[in-house]
Amino acid sequence: MKSALSALAAALAFASGPALAQVFVDTSQQGSGNKSNVEQRESKDHAQVTVTQIGTGNVIGDPALGESGIVQIATVAGVNVRQEGRANYANILQDHTDRSDNNMLQIGQGNVAVFRQDNANSSTLTLEQRGSANYTSINQKDIPTFSVRARQTGADNRIVVQHYFSGYGGPDIEQAGSANKVLIDQSEAAYSFVRVDQAGTMNDAYVRQHGTTFTVNQSIVQRGERNVARADESGQVNGSTIVQTGNENLASATSTLNGSVSEIVQTGSYNRATAVQNGALSWTSGNFSSITQTGNAFTAGVLQNGSGNVSIINQR
Repeated sequence: MKSALSALAAALAFASGPALAQVFVDTSQQGSGNKSNVEQRESKDHAQVTVTQIGTGNVIGDPALGESGIVQIATVAGVNVRQEGRANYANILQDHTDRSDNNMLQIGQGNVAVFRQDNANSSTLTLEQRGSANYTSINQKDIPTFSVRARQTGADNRIVVQHYFSGYGGPDIEQAGSANKVLIDQSEAAYSFVRVDQAGTMNDAYVRQHGTTFTVNQSIVQRGERNVARADESGQVNGSTIVQTGNENLASATSTLNGSVSEIVQTGSYNRATAVQNGALSWTSGNFSSITQTGNAFTAGVLQNGSGNVSIINQR
């Protein structure tokens, strides 16, 4: 069954020209094949969209064409989406928005969440997916202040986050079971921190920040099975911590110019670790590296170049 937007919601959502003050769209849909599309433009006040879909084949946007189902442009924006069932899809686009506050919850199988922002003044995004075959793609550009928290619980988890010319915040990602994977790529991100936490099975996490400034904490924690982790930074104060606990560990942390830090701790199984730091460019002191591996097939690395290098390796 398809449920249409209410007359009021439709009038607000699809009106052409400047939107009215306090533009709210609130719709609930139940059954199968539910579709929802909302567009809001040029509201001087808060434009808020709330969509709840329960059933099978719920769609916000067009998955075949990759088109967004909630579009907010040149407004103070906010989105709340809740989808329950199978084959849920939500695609949200915000462009030239101000103080956007967004929450998405998907429960079921085959969940896909796509979130894109361009030229937002400040942004927060909280995304949670529960179930299996979950996929999240977050793409943000030109956002001076942003905060992302993504959480997935279940099987076949995958999160991809990309930030360009953004800063003062960052992702905080947590995944619990099965074929985990996280990829975060940030470019020209100032004061950005990243944290990834994955619990079990085919872990993999990759973080890269290019041309970064004043980042000191990146962190990746992974616990069981086929761990790999890699963090790569470039420029200014740098940082990193990778902790992996069991099974086929491998870790790498690279830093290049300026401060560096780095620490890799791996506890059991087929460890290997590498940390390359190339610091300096008028930097006083700086660099540090510590690799601790406790059980099984150790190997380590570490190459440090400019400035006040220190290195501690402890393998047992």
